[in-house]
Amino acid sequence: MTALPRTWHGPADGDVVVLANSLGTTQRMWDGLLAELGPDVRVLTYDLPGHTGDTTEPFTFDDLVVGSIEVLDSEDVRAATLVGVSLGGALGVEIAARRPDLVRRLVLVNTPIRQASRGFWLDRADAVERDGLAGLAAGLPERWFPQGGPAADAVVAQFAALEPAGYAAACRALADLDVTAAASAVAVPTLVVSARDDSSVAPASSDELATLIPGAVLESVPEGGHLLPVTRPDLLARLLALSPAHPRDR
Repeated sequence: MTALPRTWHGPADGDVVVLANSLGTTQRMWDGLLAELGPDVRVLTYDLPGHTGDTTEPFTFDDLVVGSIEVLDSEDVRAATLVGVSLGGALGVEIAARRPDLVRRLVLVNTPIRQASRGFWLDRADAVERDGLAGLAAGLPERWFPQGGPAADAVVAQFAALEPAGYAAACRALADLDVTAAASAVAVPTLVVSARDDSSVAPASSDELATLIPGAVLESVPEGGHLLPVTRPDLLARLLALSPAHPRDR
């Protein structure tokens, strides 16, 4: 697998935050959150295979985990706050379980534990290769962004511009996602964030994840949809400041 594209934001001496993307998105999905985090935070974003026109060859979910770890190692990241949404959250669970030296704390947003149907993702991959991404893009506002808005429109446009073959390869990799065992092995402070109106990842997945990860804190958000970092970057920035490494008042 080729080196994954990555970008550093913020001062070289800031506390490091790593942001891991959802399926079907690029680094640009974090633009709103980057603006909310302020000038003193050092942030690393990166793109996943199949999302930048770099590869259409088959890869697995494990390849995504290994590739993410290689990004962090190559950038000398240690003891970072890792924030992942959906697929990115599942990657964060695996990274923290396999390489606890890389992660100081986890923030997992609308994160799946396992796939209910492997066939669903394989069928989606076949359909995208046959029909392209236009049909899926048309349905994204309803599934990802219940409240809509310009930031949501930009992410939908970025999705529509993906290479269909690359996205299909990512769907096939996602079909094998199962972080059940890894979740129980996580030993860093973890905040699980669940938008209760998420129609892509059932809130029950976040509820279960919070019980599997020792000591995890569950934060339920009534509204925000699947890509909460896009729709409510202000809220997520506040939750980051109050994550388990910084106990909140109850």
